[in-house]
Amino acid sequence: MIDSLHKRNFYVFDSLPSRKDYTIYSLSSLFNLDDSTEISNDMFAANYLKTSIWINQLKKEGYDFNSLDFLNIADKAKLSYLPFFPQSYFDQIIQNTVIPSFWFKLQINKSIDAYNNTVLSKLLKLVRTNPDTPRFIWAHLLIPHAPFLRNKQGELNNDPEPSSIKEVTNLYLNYLSYGNASVLKILNGIPYWQQKIIVISGDHGARMFLKEGDPLRFATFAAVYFPGMDTMKLKQIKYLQQMPLYLH
Repeated sequence: MIDSLHKRNFYVFDSLPSRKDYTIYSLSSLFNLDDSTEISNDMFAANYLKTSIWINQLKKEGYDFNSLDFLNIADKAKLSYLPFFPQSYFDQIIQNTVIPSFWFKLQINKSIDAYNNTVLSKLLKLVRTNPDTPRFIWAHLLIPHAPFLRNKQGELNNDPEPSSIKEVTNLYLNYLSYGNASVLKILNGIPYWQQKIIVISGDHGARMFLKEGDPLRFATFAAVYFPGMDTMKLKQIKYLQQMPLYLH
């Protein structure tokens, strides 16, 4: 992945940690141009994400916003309902009952895989269109996040949630390879991509088997490309949440 991006003249950060090691908190800080806000709970983070100062500013500048996410961003309807985080009082009640645990066991893996496939399909179609106005496309994949649903060939795994570190490492690396191949396929499908701004990143680092506060939980992959980019200035970015401040 890194070699492929280097050949395309992407700048790949050696290290670009996230301020948060939890998705909804990380994204809330990112979309509100704030790399230091303390967020107390999931519902607060979800409401904060709806304000999305970054997207509102882009809209004022004439951009359209296309969101491919399972979260509501800038009051844009989410692509799919995946109840990882309580985004409303109803969600909070549902997630604290006994019933959802059975529902998760039976349905969540299938729902996640369907969501990922939908994002990839819709994103590939979007990047092949050429609108009259500038736009910002946001796509959020749950790859290589556990459960590790596919192998490197893209085939479904029979046991996507192993328990040992060795099994986790093997399935994670295979799922990551599948995700990398999917991202490169999208990149290859973008017409005139050299004329666009493209950011590829995670929103937090690994968490499985790591203690709270471990720096690896905040370590994200990040790469960026745009015409005429100044790599010396890019090196001054210290946190993932500062990326929008540099780009805009």
